[in-house]
Amino acid sequence: MKVYKNFSLRLALFVAVFAVSVFAGIVGDYYQYDASAFVGEQRPEQPWMGAQMISMHVTGGNSVWLANYINSWYWPQPVADLNSNTFQMGANQYGYLLKSELQGVDPGSDYSSLIHWADGRTKEITYVDDIPASNSGLTNKATAYYLDYFGKDDDIYFVMTAIPKDGGEVVDSFQYVNDKNKETEMYNPDTTLVSRLDNTTDLAGNVRVNFGLGADETRREFVVVWSEGDYDGNTPEPPSGQPLPGAMVAGILSLGTVLLGKRMRRRS
Repeated sequence: MKVYKNFSLRLALFVAVFAVSVFAGIVGDYYQYDASAFVGEQRPEQPWMGAQMISMHVTGGNSVWLANYINSWYWPQPVADLNSNTFQMGANQYGYLLKSELQGVDPGSDYSSLIHWADGRTKEITYVDDIPASNSGLTNKATAYYLDYFGKDDDIYFVMTAIPKDGGEVVDSFQYVNDKNKETEMYNPDTTLVSRLDNTTDLAGNVRVNFGLGADETRREFVVVWSEGDYDGNTPEPPSGQPLPGAMVAGILSLGTVLLGKRMRRRS
């Protein structure tokens, strides 16, 4: 029975640690998306990495927020606002496209009527340095911009408006990019968007979505975080067949508590 008791205790401790580590990177009610949620797809017409479409898979019951990435725990405090010198983040200046609504749509066509515009609402989030390599406990705050509340298994493309000095136009992660070198005939000469990447992370472990704009390919980046429910924390349409993330963690912690309790009772 000693083997069983030790196993129960270890399992209880493991699931408790796992439940906490699931939400590493953001404290409070905001959590980071795992890198596996981001999907880069290369088209035959533009087969190089910088021209990839970038979509993100939403597990359901989550609201999605956009914020600036963190590259220092000390300065600036808070993290520079996305709306200051990166993108225009007012109402109807950023939003998303649903992959389900783009079936058969030519990425070189005018599909602006399919854009779901965001309303520009914001909340403050806190990044925390709890990555195992450093684990310093340092924090920094950032302004997060509400995108929308999504249902189960939605796949979205991001729509952003460049700041005036980058051209001021609407760009997205679905369209053809402007092939500066004319390597292919399938390019969009009317856009300043020349590349898209999602292969780096910030200090808090968030995936940095990168848009390269203009002839000098100026890098403009944002990260994506999520919270349970809509802007106010309500859940308009709970996803079916899958528990909400908070419920999942509660279940894991409950399992650990039960196993630990059984061990203690047996010892007594």
